[in-house]
Amino acid sequence: MAEKGHLHEKWDKRRIVALKNEVGIVEALELQVRSQIGEKGRIVIPVAMREALGMDVGDSVVLRVMDDELRISTIRGRIRRAQRNVRHLVPPGTLVSEELSAERREAAKDE
Repeated sequence: MAEKGHLHEKWDKRRIVALKNEVGIVEALELQVRSQIGEKGRIVIPVAMREALGMDVGDSVVLRVMDDELRISTIRGRIRRAQRNVRHLVPPGTLVSEELSAERREAAKDE
């Protein structure tokens, strides 16, 4: 057992799960750990989880409570998820950044 004031973690699951999305079947690593809340409400995110999410020291994260769970996500992860959610709306071969730049150039002409 952990000493008082030290975090203790125990890995419960580490498995590959299949997720179905609009493209097909995708494998994803599911990591789950049991941990204790330390002083000042601190929780250590294990290295394997930080690596899986591409988290680095100093990165901003979003914390939210949803369905009785605390969910932690990175800004990059939220952007990637948003891009995946709207990808089907963009015609193949279209670069949204180029279209946005063209629209801005057109708007600038009118100013």
